[in-house]
Amino acid sequence: MNTLLKSMLCMCMMFISGVTTAVYARENVLAVFGDPISKSRGVTSVEIEGSTLSAYDISLLKCMTLEKEATGHTAAIEKALTADSPAAAERDVRRSGGRIVYGFYAFGPTKDNRKFGYVYYVSSPEQAALIYFESKLPPSEVREKVLSKLTSGNL
Repeated sequence: MNTLLKSMLCMCMMFISGVTTAVYARENVLAVFGDPISKSRGVTSVEIEGSTLSAYDISLLKCMTLEKEATGHTAAIEKALTADSPAAAERDVRRSGGRIVYGFYAFGPTKDNRKFGYVYYVSSPEQAALIYFESKLPPSEVREKVLSKLTSGNL
């Protein structure tokens, strides 16, 4: 009986830990938007929420672009991406010279609001962009409906 009780307790702790991870899985990337990086010279940050995005099935959109003079901050962004990456349900990451040059990460859905969190990142020596958005759409539909617009610049 004691072994059974310990096993059940371990299973409960693993479940609780999994739920907590799902809710906070993207916290490192989200912290970048509130970080001093977002207020640095050469960085533009935008946050949009609400009905403006409903046509795209997105409820929250955070974007950060880094021009050439700010690309020194990409190491901090890559660190956040790497920290959150294991919790992503789906990811597509491409590297060049050990640096992330493209990343797409799908998190969630969170249990409380049933939304998926998505991160899209591109980087070159000249510029970089970090985009976070939330949607009820699953990853397969986001790739088709949203990412095609993001990459074409028609969002």
